[in-house]
Amino acid sequence: MSWRGRLQRSVAGSSSGPGRATLLFLDHLLIGQTLAGGAMHTDDRGFTLIEVLIVTVIIGILAAVAIPKFAKSKEKAHLAAMTSDLRNLATAQEAYHYDQATYYDGAVPSAKLAYGVSSGVSVTLSSVTGAGWAAVTKHANTLKTCAIFMGGAAPPPPAVMEGQVRCS
Repeated sequence: MSWRGRLQRSVAGSSSGPGRATLLFLDHLLIGQTLAGGAMHTDDRGFTLIEVLIVTVIIGILAAVAIPKFAKSKEKAHLAAMTSDLRNLATAQEAYHYDQATYYDGAVPSAKLAYGVSSGVSVTLSSVTGAGWAAVTKHANTLKTCAIFMGGAAPPPPAVMEGQVRCS
């Protein structure tokens, strides 16, 4: 039996009093009728609290997945910039060696060396001789480093093979 039927049975014993008023009030609230018997106006243009909470949770989950992936892609971009800078340095060093019969051993960037460094990347030359050189790059936004060496220079970590850029 429905709630309305049970309520009507309990009120049936009294023809007047608070029982009849309670039934009419419940009809008004739960069924949507006014005390005069007309239709009650309901405004359903907004969102319920549960709908808003569900959307908030979904947005939170998407953000929790996307933010770490974005951070990883930024680090990959920094490593790509360091790797590219070392490859460009190798080309510039070979051009300098062709013209000067020695490798460039100075501050980078320099007007003497036709080479530019990417934004945020620092390059350090080491073990520069007439027979070879080594270099290490660091980026301001990552703790990783990249290195390369050529000729008779000692390999700086993480470089292990001559002419190949390696990042830690």
